[in-house]
Amino acid sequence: MRHKSNDVILRARNGDVIAWDDTGLVLRLSDEVIADIAARLGLGTQSASVSDTSALGDIDAWNPRQSGDWIVFDACLSPFNYSRSYRVPARGGDVIADSPGPLMALLTIGGPSASDAYEATARYRHHVVAPADELGASGGGGTVSNSAESGLQTLAEATQISDFADAVLSARHGASRALPLVVARAETDGSTTIEALLSGPAMENLSKVIDGLVKAASSLEKPARILAITVDYGPEDITTDPTSFVATMGHLVDALLAEVHKHGLGEPVILLRCDRLGMRMSEQWYLSMLSGRSKLVVPAPGYMFEKDGFGRLTRDGSLAQAAMDSAALDTVLTGERWQCPVPLLAERIAGQNNEIEVIVAAAEDLLIDSGNPLGAADGFGFELLDEGGTSVAISEIKVASSDARALHLRTAKKLPKGKLTLRYAMSGPGALRDLWEHPSWHGSPTLHRWALPAELQVW
Repeated sequence: MRHKSNDVILRARNGDVIAWDDTGLVLRLSDEVIADIAARLGLGTQSASVSDTSALGDIDAWNPRQSGDWIVFDACLSPFNYSRSYRVPARGGDVIADSPGPLMALLTIGGPSASDAYEATARYRHHVVAPADELGASGGGGTVSNSAESGLQTLAEATQISDFADAVLSARHGASRALPLVVARAETDGSTTIEALLSGPAMENLSKVIDGLVKAASSLEKPARILAITVDYGPEDITTDPTSFVATMGHLVDALLAEVHKHGLGEPVILLRCDRLGMRMSEQWYLSMLSGRSKLVVPAPGYMFEKDGFGRLTRDGSLAQAAMDSAALDTVLTGERWQCPVPLLAERIAGQNNEIEVIVAAAEDLLIDSGNPLGAADGFGFELLDEGGTSVAISEIKVASSDARALHLRTAKKLPKGKLTLRYAMSGPGALRDLWEHPSWHGSPTLHRWALPAELQVW
């Protein structure tokens, strides 16, 4: 009697589960099991069409397909007027962009003002996301201990760091470049000294954000990359002496880079600002000289951005700052030099009793903007003080005819003997910039690269 060469042992409503033939058992595995095996073997996730699209909500979606724990689909969502690819967790969650390339991040560490939020949302709302811990882009402010979340959420409000991400995406979109998925998060606390910030809750929480970034990238089967970390701290510390402040800022930068390297990620650009309230001006001048030690960049002087009565950035100020940050970041990432003009050396001109030459570090030729759009005081932001601190009247400032990156300053009277101090933008805005200009992505006037505050001894 001939035996059957195959048969079914276990059958479910959707088909045979376990059968056998001459070679042994035949198993039909679920999609979840197949995805798990593929992930363990490093084979990637296979896409398949899906019938349960409830996770999409009320979205006019095309071509939904399963990709591991995600449903990927096409849709026409703001701000685009054409179809792009998006994804949503199969179990439900926020819709995010299905973007090519690494999962990017823009991070901030600093004082409370760095996490200011505005009554607006991210323009590229599906491309600008935060860790899925319900803290948005502002983080916990040092009052909440974060967890390393692998999930991602869209933002309910705009912040300075989400404005930065929007500016980066806007510049890339305008140049028809790839639009990445960007994690935006600021971690801040109430540290009253920079030494406390170095070891405080903001630093601890930022470490967890980076850990979560790596996990989130893995869930998307992407590498992770931190584009930039902004250090926004200075006015909060009113006790640390200037020399110690500069040294500890260097330690903070080193600690940030060590944290990034610990997670196996490449070195990010470090963006530095600390003069928001008209304080730490001399420290910023010193720190701008450290740009050779790493990718350390001062994107712009704080005096060029609009602020409210409490010295905090207005919405327009945040958008302008974001555009400058984006321009600086893109310049550095393309291997070029970003240098706000910064006065380096001031000395009396030999044979002249009322002229001083100022050497300026600059990436392009200088310009004294006679239109004075920022409202600098007399002297276009320059002040000359004698040994007793009395102001010496300045009659003329112009770009040197022999060197377009130097200035000639003339006084109304003969220069006094003894120690002289030249200050620029230390008590208000200035009018010195270079020839660089950039169209603003949010519709405000053209942006310029204004000079950083400085205080020099005149030799």
